Amino acid sequence: VGNSASGRNKLISIIKKLSMDLVVFENTGIYHRDLADDLKSHGIAFLIADSKRMRDFAKGLGRLAKTDKIDAEVICWYGEKTDESPTELPSKKMQELKDLNSRRAQLIEVKKKKKNRLSELRKSTPNAIRLSIKQSIKSIMKQVSQIEEAMLVIVDGDEELKNKYEYLLSVKGIG
Repeated sequence: VGNSASGRNKLISIIKKLSMDLVVFENTGIYHRDLADDLKSHGIAFLIADSKRMRDFAKGLGRLAKTDKIDAEVICWYGEKTDESPTELPSKKMQELKDLNSRRAQLIEVKKKKKNRLSELRKSTPNAIRLSIKQSIKSIMKQVSQIEEAMLVIVDGDEELKNKYEYLLSVKGIG
């Protein structure tokens, strides 16, 4: 089925007809998240398997080729053999924080590359290039600040998260 609302609904109806105990699928970055949310909303237990672990499991079975059919068989075998507990999704607020933190990390990486580029410029490099890179860095840092503010809004709006945040900040060496 396709990774669309209608495709996931079709899959869920098949799963319900088969009375499955556990649905196992690979972590695919962001592409598996809608499926996980839909399964959770229908009360279907699932395990989001680590992609590297799946690949290693496949190699251990001698399944070196990588096709959708082979992947499906390997994931099925893994689900039958594993003693892992079903995946518990983080709360919506925690997922938002993770997403924001991921974006923040991406921006920090881009800033680092731009700063490296700036330090590698020759003396003869036109000043307009230096200025352009410096403006890019400034823009990136503005975005980082906006993301950090959005993260703090989420934390401040949740008493449990706020208490954890304040506790972590009270530990010497954590910032």
